[in-house]
Amino acid sequence: MSPLSFPSKIRFGAFEVDFEIGELSKHGHRVNLQRQPFRVLKLLLEHHGKIVSREELQQKLWPDGTFVDFQNALNHDVNRIREALSDAAEQSHYIETIPRKGYRFIHPIEPFEPETKPVTIPLARENSPAEGDKKGLDPEPLAPGKHEKTKWLKSGILWAGISVVFMAVVAVEWHYAHLKWLKTDPPLIRSVAVLTLDTLQHEHEQEAFAEGLTEELITRLAKIGSLQVTSRRSTLAYKGTTKHLTQIARELNVDAVLEGTLLLSGDRVRVTAQLIHGPTDQHLWAGRYARNIGDGVTCQAEIAQQIGNEIEVLLTSRQN
Repeated sequence: MSPLSFPSKIRFGAFEVDFEIGELSKHGHRVNLQRQPFRVLKLLLEHHGKIVSREELQQKLWPDGTFVDFQNALNHDVNRIREALSDAAEQSHYIETIPRKGYRFIHPIEPFEPETKPVTIPLARENSPAEGDKKGLDPEPLAPGKHEKTKWLKSGILWAGISVVFMAVVAVEWHYAHLKWLKTDPPLIRSVAVLTLDTLQHEHEQEAFAEGLTEELITRLAKIGSLQVTSRRSTLAYKGTTKHLTQIARELNVDAVLEGTLLLSGDRVRVTAQLIHGPTDQHLWAGRYARNIGDGVTCQAEIAQQIGNEIEVLLTSRQN
């Protein structure tokens, strides 16, 4: 089945996907899934049963010029999809990871249409005066008991029609409310927590560099007048944690969380960072930086300064 002929509504297991309104639901109840993870899911479904390479995902969903750490962003989005589907990477029922290649949607899918169908109300020809006048005959009298049956039939048809109209109105209202939600202004960020950068190789030198850079980031962000930054002492408890970022943000009572990774290789250091909106788990900003280490303290300060500058520009634009 090619993407061009792909149905607008499909079902797999207990889940239903409506691509027209961009909604994932389970047993008729909407499942919260952000727009970018939903786009990843849509592409995997369109290529059902086939491997979709990471390169193809990048080309179609993160075109050239998109300022984001693609590898981390894709991993994050796939994890969000698996959480929404209650799926596990180790024993997946839906999305299979193909090492060093990409992903494949493996569960059977089928198109579906909503159960609601329009109701046609038939005309009661035997009660039409026009027919009786035209033929010169009186309407045929109803047999005993037939009047009650007709009454109940008309009542049932009437209520069915009212139900259909009501459901249509609700659907339209929800659709426009959903579009309005998609077009709402980006969230204001008044507070942030900086988590210790994860080291891709757990060596003392790398962890020490990550600790120093994290301190520099806290110091730089604290200089943004409109932003409250959680203390280093409060965030240390989350070093190496497996808690979800939304839970961390809720526990620290902050609007956003800054997280990232660090890798030292010879005299080079590579840092990735991303700012996540706590309540929605939405990517607000991401960046990647590579430097010669040289003087380690100076390198940390330069990277922290650049990250701080870009985040300050982002937050300032959202406040205007």
